[in-house]
Amino acid sequence: MRALGAIQSYDPGRPFAPWLYQIARNVSRNRLAAWSRRREDLHSGELPSRQPGPDEVLESSEIRARVDAAMVRLPERRRTAFYLSDVEGYPTEQVARIMGLSPGTVRSHVHHARMALRAALAESREERKNRRLMP
Repeated sequence: MRALGAIQSYDPGRPFAPWLYQIARNVSRNRLAAWSRRREDLHSGELPSRQPGPDEVLESSEIRARVDAAMVRLPERRRTAFYLSDVEGYPTEQVARIMGLSPGTVRSHVHHARMALRAALAESREERKNRRLMP
């Protein structure tokens, strides 16, 4: 839909796919930024009726920080493929068309992004576990 709204900016003398990919990339960046801001707003606002203890708040904050940091460290194509596929819910074939990649490459990018996020969360779990064992 954004591409239709921005069609007047398309230069017919240049390739179409990179122009479309840039729009998709910008949309995914904007949505990722908005998603991060919403998460911060949710966590900084009023707490639910069952208020978590200080340890739970710290743990949640650390996990969120790890996921956000891991997302930022991902290469742009992996981050975009992951965001479009797993966060926005686009099918692989549609993500492939948007990004100008083959479906197999998109699946690879999503897989590697998931692995990086899992590793970041595993490190966080291990650190929390070690902290609990300390006197």
